[in-house]
Amino acid sequence: MEAADFGSFQWHHDAWGRKINVMFLFTDVTDLDQHMTFLEGSHQAYHNLDRCRNSRFTEDEVLERFPGTARTRCTGGAGTVFIFDSNGLHRGNRSTGRHRDTLITSFNGGRYVWSFDVPASHQGALTEDQNIFLQRWSKIAWKGHP
Repeated sequence: MEAADFGSFQWHHDAWGRKINVMFLFTDVTDLDQHMTFLEGSHQAYHNLDRCRNSRFTEDEVLERFPGTARTRCTGGAGTVFIFDSNGLHRGNRSTGRHRDTLITSFNGGRYVWSFDVPASHQGALTEDQNIFLQRWSKIAWKGHP
C-alpha cells in the first residue's frame, strides 16, 4: 500500500480517560514495513473535549505542538510486545513493505470506564457471579425488561 494519511495512519490518540495499550506483534516488522510510530512524551499532553472527539492530528500540527520530539518506531520480531499510554500520539505507517499482524488491547482502572447501557435481555446469559458484579457497578444501566 502506498503511503497515505487517513484514519489510523494519521497521528492520533486513543484516550478517553487513562488507558494503557498493549500491542503484540505476530509478524516480523522492520522500518520498511507497516509499523507504528509513537511520539515520545506526547502522553503527557492535555486533550480538550474537541481533541477527544477529533483525535487526529496533521504532521504540521504535530511539528507545531511537539517541536523536536523524538519518534519511536515500533518494530521488532514476531512476539515483540509494546506497552504505551493511549493518550500518547501514535500512527500506523502505510508502506509498500509487509503488513503487520498484531493484537492490540487496552487496560484501564475502573474509574476511567464511562457509564454504559446493557440490554436487560442479556442478563439471562450471564452467570450468577457476573450478574452480582454488574448489578453492583454504578457505571452500568440495565435497559428494558429481562
